[in-house]
Amino acid sequence: MRPEMLVEIDTLRRQLTTFATVDYRMSLPSMMAIIEVAYVMANENTNTAPQSALVKALPITHASVSRSVTYWSQHTSGGVVGKGFINTSQNIDNRRNTDLRFTPKGGMFVRTLFSSTGET
Repeated sequence: MRPEMLVEIDTLRRQLTTFATVDYRMSLPSMMAIIEVAYVMANENTNTAPQSALVKALPITHASVSRSVTYWSQHTSGGVVGKGFINTSQNIDNRRNTDLRFTPKGGMFVRTLFSSTGET
């Protein structure tokens, strides 16, 4: 196996371990959602991401994106409290759209997820 492939595998293993510190039973759509929020923010050089961008980019249903956002946010759904990593707000230009923003806790998690050492 090529050395660079081992580095990539090691990075993925570290990232999965980081997700497991939050919830070892976390669903793949939930993992994909927070990564996509970070990607949109980094790609557009902004501190918000529209929830609609996740719906367009991810190969999961709108309902699954919504559940994943609730999972990462501070909302409570079905008696389960969200993780508090994302704040949601109504878009000021179109009230039917939801904007996502990392909380300090969420920002720290994402920095840990994408740091080369797994530390912030």
